[in-house]
Amino acid sequence: MYTPWFMKRFRHFLVAAGACVAIVISAGLVACWDCSGFIPLEILRHLERRLDGHPRLQMLGSPALGAMRWLNDQLDSDVPASPDSSVEPSAMREVPGSLNPFQESPAIWLLRGETRKRVGSLADAAAQAVDGDVVLLQPGVHWTNGAVWRGKSVSIRGDGGLARLMASSDLAEGKALLVLGGGSFEVRHLAFQGARVADRNGAGIRFEGGRLRVEHCVFQDSESGILINGDPDEATTEVQVSFTEFARLGDGMGYAHAVYAGRIRLLELRGNHFHHGKVGHLVKSRAQVSKLVANRITDNPGGQASYELNFPNGGQVFLIGNVIGQSRSTQNGAVLSMLEEGQPWARNELHAVHNSWVNLHPFGGRFLQVAGPLSGGQVWRNLVVGRGTWRVPEGVPSGGNLRVGLDAVQDAQAGDLRPGHWQPEWVADSPPLVDGAEVSALTEVYRHPLRVEPLPKGRALLVGALQ
Repeated sequence: MYTPWFMKRFRHFLVAAGACVAIVISAGLVACWDCSGFIPLEILRHLERRLDGHPRLQMLGSPALGAMRWLNDQLDSDVPASPDSSVEPSAMREVPGSLNPFQESPAIWLLRGETRKRVGSLADAAAQAVDGDVVLLQPGVHWTNGAVWRGKSVSIRGDGGLARLMASSDLAEGKALLVLGGGSFEVRHLAFQGARVADRNGAGIRFEGGRLRVEHCVFQDSESGILINGDPDEATTEVQVSFTEFARLGDGMGYAHAVYAGRIRLLELRGNHFHHGKVGHLVKSRAQVSKLVANRITDNPGGQASYELNFPNGGQVFLIGNVIGQSRSTQNGAVLSMLEEGQPWARNELHAVHNSWVNLHPFGGRFLQVAGPLSGGQVWRNLVVGRGTWRVPEGVPSGGNLRVGLDAVQDAQAGDLRPGHWQPEWVADSPPLVDGAEVSALTEVYRHPLRVEPLPKGRALLVGALQ
């Protein structure tokens, strides 16, 4: 069939115009992620939402968007979908026992003063315990639906080793393996695994007010690790978590997080290790005071966490001596996000001192994303490794921060952010003053895995967390 010459020219013109538009859009997208710190996945999602409902624009932009989608898929193609547990040392390897739910669970004991009584299940222990009791779980695998403890002051512990609580079916109140609230609780040497519920936020521990201390525990392969409800009083609930591992937590949709705290008085994290998130955040806190000291919060290769740290309602945020890392397969380019959901607290401050930050995404990202004004804070002596924008919030005193490339540290992929070779700029200056007072001091350092060591007084310090 004969085609007129002007039709051929018109087709060639359309192809050329489409190619030019695709090139312009692609160049614009490259400029966007290079200048703004937004990674390709974030830009793609934004553009696809903007183009929705505009078929002609979608037709013109689809070649560029398709190329970017292909490029983003190639970046993730060499990242294992199911992280190998051998990447990280884990306390779970020490847990003996069978994963057969029909096998009898190890013993559970209720200690009251000098008496020691065996109980049939965790729920029986919760029903019989009174203030001051200690519940001991023999090491091994305890298949359980969970238990509810309210209005009591008790200690729940593994008896001489790590006891694993494995979800067997519907969880207590459709919430968690342990539902605690209205009292004072201590949880030690327990591992929580397999918590899933209809709301997609099944947790190892659901805490509903009071005081909670968690030490030497493991939360893994569940939707949520520790989920802390907001306190209507906002002045009494305090949660402290130490020397605990959080691994492979999230529901894959972003509704569940490794640690989530509602509007409570205090969330304190010390000496913990967070890794391999599943789309949700590693730490999300709405607390009045969030204090994170000497933790390793690194998503690691294969992790798909969104924010590593999220403080959507601000408050007083203290980050001292933490190793904080974003993987190349992150779901969001921001490492820390703050104040994106309003300011209910009177004081909104960011105190970030002697942290080591690393971004492994090849297209960069945003280390500090603060959506609203801060009433105070300080950003001193942070080591910032890899590509991405580093912008200290306006009005916050800062100094002594060091930007380096991935090749300047020992092994960024493994989270070893010690200097690859000595350089004088790594040595921290004498302590600066903020409003006449010395900045928050680095007094202890995280040692992998799950240890914290005090620093000798008078020792010369390097920038960052690792000394």
